[in-house]
Amino acid sequence: MTISLEEIDQQLEAARLMASSVLPAPVDDIQAVGGGRNSRVYRVTLGNLRARALKVYFRHASDNRNRMRTEFTGLSFLWRNGIRNVPEPVIASEEHGCAVYSWIEGRKFESADVTAADIDSATFFLQRLSGLQTAAGSGSLGAASEASFSASAIEENLRYRLEPLLSQDESFELKTFLSSKFLPGLDRMCRWSRSRLGRAFQTDLPHDGRTLSPSDFGFHNALKTETGEIYFLDFEYFGWDDPAKMISDFLLHPGMALPESLKSRFTRSMLNALPFNAELRQRVEACYPLFGLKWCLILLNEFLPAHALRRRFAGMSEAERRSKEAEQLSKAERMLQRITEEYECFPYFD
Repeated sequence: MTISLEEIDQQLEAARLMASSVLPAPVDDIQAVGGGRNSRVYRVTLGNLRARALKVYFRHASDNRNRMRTEFTGLSFLWRNGIRNVPEPVIASEEHGCAVYSWIEGRKFESADVTAADIDSATFFLQRLSGLQTAAGSGSLGAASEASFSASAIEENLRYRLEPLLSQDESFELKTFLSSKFLPGLDRMCRWSRSRLGRAFQTDLPHDGRTLSPSDFGFHNALKTETGEIYFLDFEYFGWDDPAKMISDFLLHPGMALPESLKSRFTRSMLNALPFNAELRQRVEACYPLFGLKWCLILLNEFLPAHALRRRFAGMSEAERRSKEAEQLSKAERMLQRITEEYECFPYFD
């Protein structure tokens, strides 16, 4: 059932009431401007003409992650440490499941828009995050969402994610893909990664080899202003993470298709920018296919019941959801094909 205009109006009015309850100035205007599976975002104009971003977070009993608290706490930490090319946290409300941030006027990136200078800006930003390892308050920050600090933990997470997908009976196409292509690929690539890392496959990365990461980092979550400044958004999964995951996810993220030259530039720059982990190159090479497999399963989350609720929250109809499932399965097939071709010879070091 397609979301009605009445429901849209109800959502907007609920957002207006939230904004009015948490902001000190009168709300003059409110507009829905976007959001994703886990949030709705509104542009709020106050009586004094200052714009703010109101973010309303999805909450469900099956997911115990507090995305609002993670994002607001993470951005507050970054602002206290002088990082300004992220939204400024203004106020948060646990009661309403929402937070207010500074409004950033800018344009979204398209893959074709990304330049070498943009890659360097992204690298510099991540380098600054790694430099906050011992900053005041860093010890109270948690792990990034689904952070895995050993290759064996990545494999364990893959098999955990796979179980509910294998139990889905509605899609013959999904079951065929998983049984005939994904499972053989999983076994093959885990063996290969284990052979590359040896005993280190089971060993947790020490704290001094970890870095702070937005976790869902990339130009798909960034804005460029008229003056050319880049602001990075979406810190719902922020925390301590394996830099090999941070690098691999940037290269693999299906939301931003970058040319190989820019991916290679990013990889080389990150290896130079994160000198605290002398074995990072080997970890990236060995773990890259495992993170690629994880992206296949993330793309297939569309088939899980909890994600149907998120899509409903975001205003998606049942027919649109079914179409999205087919689209995501096709993307997962392409992702598996890509890492099958790349994993034995990582293409982004040269």
